[in-house]
Amino acid sequence: NELVMAPTFGRSVGEAAPITDETQLAQLRAVTAKFHEIDVAKQAGYSTQITPCWAHHSAGGMGYHFGNTNLFDATVDLLNPETVIYEPQAGGHMRLVGMEYIVPLDAWAGAGHDLNDPNDVPQLLGQRFTRHSFLPIFKLHIWLWKNNPSGTFADWNPKVSCQNAESSEIF
Repeated sequence: NELVMAPTFGRSVGEAAPITDETQLAQLRAVTAKFHEIDVAKQAGYSTQITPCWAHHSAGGMGYHFGNTNLFDATVDLLNPETVIYEPQAGGHMRLVGMEYIVPLDAWAGAGHDLNDPNDVPQLLGQRFTRHSFLPIFKLHIWLWKNNPSGTFADWNPKVSCQNAESSEIF
């Protein structure tokens, strides 16, 4: 009775991870569809503009992040993202493009986690959050409402632009 080991293949770091749970993303779409109207999102608690329209000089854009600051804690809930992200359109309309899940580093440490352990990070849908380059947070984007050729969970989306933004910051 010989044990046969199946080969395993690791993913390269830059490779876009496949979406594994379409059911969960469908639930997220159902919950966030109403936020296509930014006023509805603001009434639901996403009233704090966290950033100007963020764009990267070569990797694409993110857009404006509107946050529900009551959700900025050590927990993550797929159906209650901490921020919703909008791309400014010509004429001033804001288009919902995705969401970002945020866990402040101090909240994570306060919940008994070790900030010095690279494996002790929040996770959602099998994706590990990453530390922001200058803000004291862990973060994970989900480009639910605008396809991202760089990957559903990538930070920057080459299809998102800040060209119609009132205020933008380029990285």
